[in-house]
Amino acid sequence: DPIVRYVPKAEWWSLSESERNQKALDRYCNPKRKRSLWRLGVEYERYVGYHYESQGYKVRFHGAVRGREDLGIDLICENDQELLIVQCKRLSVAKGLPVRENSIAQIFGAAKFFEINPNEVLERLQIRNGGIHIDKPIRPVMITSFELSEQARSFSFALGVEVQEHFEVDTYPRVKCNISPRDSTKI
Repeated sequence: DPIVRYVPKAEWWSLSESERNQKALDRYCNPKRKRSLWRLGVEYERYVGYHYESQGYKVRFHGAVRGREDLGIDLICENDQELLIVQCKRLSVAKGLPVRENSIAQIFGAAKFFEINPNEVLERLQIRNGGIHIDKPIRPVMITSFELSEQARSFSFALGVEVQEHFEVDTYPRVKCNISPRDSTKI
């Protein structure tokens, strides 16, 4: 059982299944636990998605699911008034490398491409009749844990890309579920 990574056998037998699962989730969510850069990026996108869900948006996650095939679109967030095409950039403040203008241009281009040819984008993202209503305003959004370069800031202003800087991950409700590659058991 993969939960053994978080709950050693010494503890395993003294806990009920729900206690084991909760302990594993708590340990998985521990901010001190070492994570890969990919996992940190996925968790950042999930948190940004949660942020939009808590504001009443329906969120579709693509960056974490589609990887490099996401067309620069990490999230599609929709409410009754608008459709947001969101790119998330979790960057290290310690490294001091800001979001560059190419990222602003990419999310602007992805939003425009979606606006002009939504069916092709939905097909490429493998959204089958995803219930997305494409008859509302579409806005490109860049969310980053750090900040934009001055050139990127100029690009965002000129292109009308909404930007949220210093957007940090906080705790949020989550459920950990993996599917075992051996026998497709849900964990």
